[in-house]
Amino acid sequence: MKRKVLLHISIILVFSCWMAVTSCSKNKPAPGGPATFLTFSANDTSVGFPGSEVYIQSVTSLQTTLITGEFPDTVSAAASISIRVIGDTSAGRFSGDSILISYTDAAGNVYTNTTDSANFVEIDQFPKTAYGIVRGSFACKVANSARSIQLTAGVFMASFQD
Repeated sequence: MKRKVLLHISIILVFSCWMAVTSCSKNKPAPGGPATFLTFSANDTSVGFPGSEVYIQSVTSLQTTLITGEFPDTVSAAASISIRVIGDTSAGRFSGDSILISYTDAAGNVYTNTTDSANFVEIDQFPKTAYGIVRGSFACKVANSARSIQLTAGVFMASFQD
């Protein structure tokens, strides 16, 4: 009886560990593919994320393209950026109501894009194949109730997640 209980506990622990490992792992570029990144300046302070991914998602009835940048360990390094382009996205320049940008700084403060006419996202290359490398640039003014930040010289090379 004791052996049966220990066997069940062992199986549950192994399964729990397997679930934890697989749920925490991120999609990576195809083996041997180029490294992905997303970098920019936030009020003249350099910010860089070692990994960047692109997803096509439906939000209510809208198709959107989501470009993300974050650290592999989001617990110890909370900063991140999400760039959402609304519509069926291909290579091109997007601005105005076509973009939504959310930036979380290292202190956990959240900023969203303003209606500044200089805000843009430019996608130079967008192969819509699994692990295809999406390249582009962006600049945007983001703000919260306390302050605003100018994000400039933004560049990304991101892995498309099919």
